[in-house]
Formats: sequence, C-alpha cells, structure tokens
Amino acid sequence: REPSEAEMLNRSEAPAESEGEPEAKKEEKSGPQAAWRQDSEPEPPHEKETNSSTPDEMVIKAGPRGHFYVRADIDGNDVGFMVDTGASMVALSMADAENLGYSEKDLNYTGRANTANGVARFAPVVLSQITIGDITVHDVQAVVMEVPMKISLLGMTFLRRLEGFEIKDDELIMRW
Repeated sequence: REPSEAEMLNRSEAPAESEGEPEAKKEEKSGPQAAWRQDSEPEPPHEKETNSSTPDEMVIKAGPRGHFYVRADIDGNDVGFMVDTGASMVALSMADAENLGYSEKDLNYTGRANTANGVARFAPVVLSQITIGDITVHDVQAVVMEVPMKISLLGMTFLRRLEGFEIKDDELIMRW
C-alpha cells in the first residue's frame, strides 16, 4: 500500500520529489499573520462566512489532498498544524517546540507511542493556550515528538475540548 500523507509527514527523511509529496514551507513574514503553506495547499486557516445561526463556528476548507491545515497562536508564537483526528494528543515537531521555548536537552522523553512508523518516544508538555481564530483552549496536554516531523499535529487533546467538530464534504467545522 502507498503510505498516507500523515505517515509521510512523520518519516525521518523527506520523500523524493518524484513521489509528489509537498514540502512544508514558511514564507518570510513576521507576526501572527505570517503565511504558512504546503505546496499545492492553500494558506490556512480558511475561515468563511457560513449561513449557520451560531456565531461560534469556524469552517476550514480542505486542501487539494483532503487535509485540513490551520495556523495557531501558542503563547504568542505562530505554529502551523495539520488537523489529525487520529492523533490522541497535540504533537509538536521539535522545530515548533524550540520556537515555543522548549529545549531538546531539557525535555524528558518518558512516553512511548505506537505510530504508523513504529514506536516513538515523546516528552509530555502542557501548552497554556492554543488560539485558532476566535477559538482559545487553555491548558492543552501535548507531546514533543523525538522523531523528526515536518509539521505539528492538532490532535484530540485540542479537538475534544471544543463544543464539537465535524467534517462535511471538504470542510472541517469547529464549534466552541
């Protein structure tokens, strides 16, 4: 079988260009509005007006490959995530963790997780808040993965704290 994009994102080596997997890129901009994109993916988040009677709703359009990408503010730092309902925790790449002030030498890799690529070690952390648009969730359990990741994953320790979320056609709808 061909590996999924999530599996490819967690591999320690970047896929060859011929495999057609996009590379994560950060454009040279500053501040919380800095644009993050995946080649062939639109710049996230993609909030749009809905006809919903509830104002506490955000709609994110899927990228061409069907994945949902968001930008989040974590304690004043801009972090790009792929939404992953199959990830039980918010999982930070080492690069994102270092940008948030975590030092690899100070992290305690006490956890083990079964991933698509085998068993991986992680260091548990608590993020004081994650903000995506108008959504803010406080005291979010997260992990810093020891294995290289191209992008951090927005897992269930964030998503289950929402009022609800659903995927409908090519849209992720988050309610708070």
